[in-house]
Amino acid sequence: MTAVADSPDGQRICTGSTDGTAKIWGVANGRELLLLKGHSGWVNAILQNPFHGVQRPRSGANEGKTPVLSDVQARQLVQAPHADTLKGKRDCAILAVLLYHALRRAELCSLRVKDYAERRRIKDLRVHGKGGKIRYVPVHPAAARQLEEYLDAAGYRAEPNGSLFRCLRRR
Repeated sequence: MTAVADSPDGQRICTGSTDGTAKIWGVANGRELLLLKGHSGWVNAILQNPFHGVQRPRSGANEGKTPVLSDVQARQLVQAPHADTLKGKRDCAILAVLLYHALRRAELCSLRVKDYAERRRIKDLRVHGKGGKIRYVPVHPAAARQLEEYLDAAGYRAEPNGSLFRCLRRR
């Protein structure tokens, strides 16, 4: 540590170091609040108050912005389609995969039958994400039940390269 300055209210301390970083610490708990890095050399002097004009975010400022479904609401949503038809079974499976695994719409639409498989005795979805990245998502038991019912009713297991969720034509 090569430099130290405290805030006017005495609640924070700023330290400079030989590794080119400056850190802001909370006095009450001794925790590091902020790390400022990218300086070209030693930080051996703090000439101005680094806290002037900086306000801490309000507690809970990031909470409550996105509407969230409760477990009961999610279960009701998955059970809403009529599961006695193939379309209903498909819709239940789609909703279960979306709700339990938080896939993007494009990721869901790109799933193939072969992407739903067992690896190491666990059912997984092989998800093709943004930037061509592939990730394996363990399938929630409730979603697995919906997928199994849908695949059994549709008979798509014989077509591993076909889309997992397909349009259904009215007959």
